[in-house]
Amino acid sequence: MTPLLPPATDLPVGAQCGTLVAGAVRLVAEYPADIEAISRELAGLPCVVLPVSDWRAQPAACSLRLLRPCWVILSVHDHGNAGLDPSWRPLPHGLLWRFRGAEGYRSDRLVARFHAAGLMEIPGHQGAVQRRRPPRPHLIILADRLPDPPAAGQDALGLLAAFTRIETVELTLGDLTATVQTHPGLRLTAFTDGRVPSLLATAGCTPAGVRTWFMEPEQNDASPLIASRPAVCLDHGAGHGRFHVTGSVATALDLDWEVRLDASRRSLHLTHLLTNRAGSARTIAVWSLAVGCEPLAMRAMLWRDPGSTAPARRIRPPGPTGRYRVHFEDLTPGLPGVDDQPEWLTLTPQLGTDPLKAGLRAHAGVAALVRGDQALVSRVLAPPPGDFPEGGHNLTAYSSEDILEIEHVGPLLPLPPGGCVRLDQELRLADLRIVPLTGLPDLFADG
Repeated sequence: MTPLLPPATDLPVGAQCGTLVAGAVRLVAEYPADIEAISRELAGLPCVVLPVSDWRAQPAACSLRLLRPCWVILSVHDHGNAGLDPSWRPLPHGLLWRFRGAEGYRSDRLVARFHAAGLMEIPGHQGAVQRRRPPRPHLIILADRLPDPPAAGQDALGLLAAFTRIETVELTLGDLTATVQTHPGLRLTAFTDGRVPSLLATAGCTPAGVRTWFMEPEQNDASPLIASRPAVCLDHGAGHGRFHVTGSVATALDLDWEVRLDASRRSLHLTHLLTNRAGSARTIAVWSLAVGCEPLAMRAMLWRDPGSTAPARRIRPPGPTGRYRVHFEDLTPGLPGVDDQPEWLTLTPQLGTDPLKAGLRAHAGVAALVRGDQALVSRVLAPPPGDFPEGGHNLTAYSSEDILEIEHVGPLLPLPPGGCVRLDQELRLADLRIVPLTGLPDLFADG
């Protein structure tokens, strides 16, 4: 197809002209959203990317001026009934996108209408707000003629199936079992010891299981990207496996996992290893995040070291322009879902409240996801000295209506080209009818 150059003028404030390719942005927004896949028949067409200035606002109608008659194709966020009139013709083509580093793919619906040169109104999106999240604006694509029908596997359903297929490797040692997901991203999505069931969010959840992020020296746009790429299984046997992720240009980091079931300790050992593939030195901290399977029925717990007086603090962004530069504040007494005790800090998700993140410094590095009388307990030792990101906290928890996480952050370490940094994590399961909450840190006393 012959592209229109330029496609249009008098764009909405903040909109950008671009070319439709995988890797381009889907939204002009503070938190990036990237196009992951498109039908080949659409590749290279000019497009107009609309801005998002208020994440909680419904996308409104806007206008632009077409410089010649053309087909206007809208890539519509599949988030309820958009309210488009019947003059918009549905197309079978596909476009997949996701917020940068997120696990869930969004599959847009494509519709088209021919329009004469001149001013054109682009309708808004009237889809219902779901869990306080409104739909996102349309992506506007312009073409001289309608694209050819998509080839096999290139329609919307084919692209979604290819990108979201789940591939796993099962590890077993006696009655210990673990599931490592390798596609679409590397995750530990189940661990059970034959007594307590897995408490991790399973494959297919968003997000799922245990994943690896990093800070450099704090969270940035690239932090989650290594966890969004598929892994290859290098080898696996009775109760162990090694997995590798080749990083993207955006991260310049490779990720290796070694997963080992330990029959003597009835535990799972997970080593996260990041290798610097950039041509210059960097400062990196490994970041492990574990997601609970049933947030509204669970709580996240972070243990203080015995006798520690180090306060737990709330971690929050300073505002819409602050991006990832967090600031810290004392936990307000009586804050919903927060129980700050001398031994531990507990976060419990609450319906109708904003997400909350809090952290503390503890050398023993013990945290847990608790559901009823069952607990998944995780340890990453953090002995002094160590320069830790986000205010020096090595243990953090994140709580919202649909996500509950415990997080371990390693120290910030200089990483020369080709250098590696690792984080060693041990997971154990506990029946709280046998082991009390106060005794969970003692599960790791023998190793």
